[in-house]
Amino acid sequence: MKTSLRQQVLDLCDIHGCTLIEYHGSHFVIASKTFHDPRTWITNSHSLTGWRESSALKMYSDILDDMKQGFIDSGAACDDGDDCDICSSLGRASQ
Repeated sequence: MKTSLRQQVLDLCDIHGCTLIEYHGSHFVIASKTFHDPRTWITNSHSLTGWRESSALKMYSDILDDMKQGFIDSGAACDDGDDCDICSSLGRASQ
């Protein structure tokens, strides 16, 4: 039996120590279970956000592609903005 895209996202969340937070069906966020996780995804952010524009299937497919590319943590600050609590707690300068 084929695994649904949503289940594939949840499986990768388990592997990477992340959680899936859903917001009223419009979008969801993949975030670390640990508050000050220094890793940044391929998008150079500490979390991934999926938006439901045309379909839930596309939303899960897009986020799954990003998750499969993994992390690029280089020790530099992320693109989450100057007020990123994670980067400030790690002493990383904003980009």
